[in-house]
Amino acid sequence: PIAGFLLLFVVPVLTMRSFAEESRTGTLELLLAVPVTPRPLVIGKWLAGWLSTLVLLLPVAVTIGIVGLWGSPDLGPAVTGLLGLVLLTAAVAGLGVLASSATSSQPTAAVVALFSALVLWFVYGGTSGLRAGSALASLSLSARLQTFADGGIDTGDVAFFLCGVVVVLAAAAALIDLRRLR
Repeated sequence: PIAGFLLLFVVPVLTMRSFAEESRTGTLELLLAVPVTPRPLVIGKWLAGWLSTLVLLLPVAVTIGIVGLWGSPDLGPAVTGLLGLVLLTAAVAGLGVLASSATSSQPTAAVVALFSALVLWFVYGGTSGLRAGSALASLSLSARLQTFADGGIDTGDVAFFLCGVVVVLAAAAALIDLRRLR
């Protein structure tokens, strides 16, 4: 899953401005003065970041389609791998929005999101000697993505990514709500 690893570096950069720029320029206070709860704001920022990362995956989807039209390869692993990348970018975009909601510095938001994503990527390899190793290993983005790359779709992996998105977006909304209350 080298494409997934590379996306760990790209997605935080695309999402670092979500709330950090709003906070730095003072427009976040204007947004929070509008009678809208933080949840739709966070979801909108996340959707914008996630959809912009999906544009990066568009050439992969087109290539899979062309190969499928002109040949007769087994497209299962390619299609499931692409699905895994779509879910991975959703989760990492959520991490980026969460990091951006916690700071007014874009570089800080990018570094925090990247560091968080890298820890979740490499957690699998460093857990072998720990008592809680299997629990920590279940948080590994690389292990979850590998199932998709191998051509399988595990509902547990799909649920992991989707629940991860919900959790980080809820945390981001809570942080934005705390800012509004200040």
